[in-house]
Amino acid sequence: IPMSGDQEIQTLLNSIERYEQTSISVLEEYVKNSIAHKQPNLEANLGLIKLYQFYPQQLNLQIVALILAQSLLQQQEQAFNLVLYMLSDKIINEATIAKLIALNEALDNAQYVEFWAQLKESKDLVSAIPDFEAQIQEGIFAVILRTYTKVSKAFVSSALNLADATSYVTEKGQTVNGDDVVIVSKELSQPQTTTKESIPFSQLAGIVGSVY
Repeated sequence: IPMSGDQEIQTLLNSIERYEQTSISVLEEYVKNSIAHKQPNLEANLGLIKLYQFYPQQLNLQIVALILAQSLLQQQEQAFNLVLYMLSDKIINEATIAKLIALNEALDNAQYVEFWAQLKESKDLVSAIPDFEAQIQEGIFAVILRTYTKVSKAFVSSALNLADATSYVTEKGQTVNGDDVVIVSKELSQPQTTTKESIPFSQLAGIVGSVY
């Protein structure tokens, strides 16, 4: 369901107004609302970050952190790195942003136990994102579906930060056979079956530059 304001924001992003200082507050409000309604708009997020580049005195670190936190849920789109590339070294070295970078690295490298351990100490950074942990679990499980045909239940449980993943696995249409999880269908991951190709950080300039 399109969120209220979607058309207006798209019109703004397609016009010269996207570079106007007055558009910052409009995009900030839209970004907060879109994330709160679980309908993030990567183009709007990047558009706002670009405006922060033009008008650094108006940069809102809390909004930047919110966008990066939301981007953790968009691993397939590599949204986190696209946003990160557009930030200055000063912003990247901020403690809050550094914590989010560490979370992304753990998630991106499938270091799931480390990710959950770090998240436990940084839950305030994702508190504004509805169902953040559940969405992360879904993303991790989608990776497991694409990667394995059979895997230990202990691994799946730790990857999902669950004491026992049996109920979760069966609810997702998969099978638990003793100590193993048997992937009987990869249908749950069909919307995300495009193989993730890791784009080197240094090459993201061309991607962002071609759009902005």
